[in-house]
Amino acid sequence: MFSLSPLSSTMRPMRLSDWMDDFFTSDTFKLDVKKTDEGYHLDAELPGFTKDDIKLSYEKDVLTIEAIQSTEKNESDDHYVHQERRFTNLKRSVVLPDIDDANIKAKLTNGVLSVELPVAKSTESNILIEVE
Repeated sequence: MFSLSPLSSTMRPMRLSDWMDDFFTSDTFKLDVKKTDEGYHLDAELPGFTKDDIKLSYEKDVLTIEAIQSTEKNESDDHYVHQERRFTNLKRSVVLPDIDDANIKAKLTNGVLSVELPVAKSTESNILIEVE
């Protein structure tokens, strides 16, 4: 008969801390979006990236942040046993409607990208129309 024991050599028991690390670790970056009086303020954690590595775009009510970083391969340093820092491509998109896209400002300081997104001034007005 075939059976699997939680302590068998083919299956290791999973500790809660391992499960939590797997669950909350992702291949992206963390960001916070806050509503302000003028519009929105966004902070994105991008440690190790330079401003040249970051592409920021706003199209059809969607703000997209893409961070691309590649490491040049140096043939004389081929003595790695393990290497994970060759190429990184991270991308997140957030729906933020009615933004004045001409006045979006972004700044990268100490690995944190801060973006100010002012809301467009509406030219529409609510008019009450009297029915006769």
